[in-house]
Amino acid sequence: MSAILPSDASIPGHGFYLIAENGFTNADYVVELEFHNGPDSVELRDETGTKVDGLMYGGFTVGGEGDPSIGVGPGYTLERYSDSLRKKQDSSGGNGYDTDNNSRDFVSI
Repeated sequence: MSAILPSDASIPGHGFYLIAENGFTNADYVVELEFHNGPDSVELRDETGTKVDGLMYGGFTVGGEGDPSIGVGPGYTLERYSDSLRKKQDSSGGNGYDTDNNSRDFVSI
């Protein structure tokens, strides 16, 4: 399954863009996809179809970077760490920690 974001969609510096399923409030974009708690993967591609970033989790080994991140249970989500100290959140710095290895870049919240 895939979703194409609106042409004016953008991720602000030190910000985020929340994509969610129907029924979720405060999302930047709502889609009819079946996000799973794992195993699964999500890829971010640019307008030419080139993969820019990817996340695989819960043992899934296709579509992400490096080793898969953990799977999460109902009511939880994965969030990228903010920096190399692996803080969960940093409201002033964004969540841009990226080693190209999903098992080191994401935390369950």
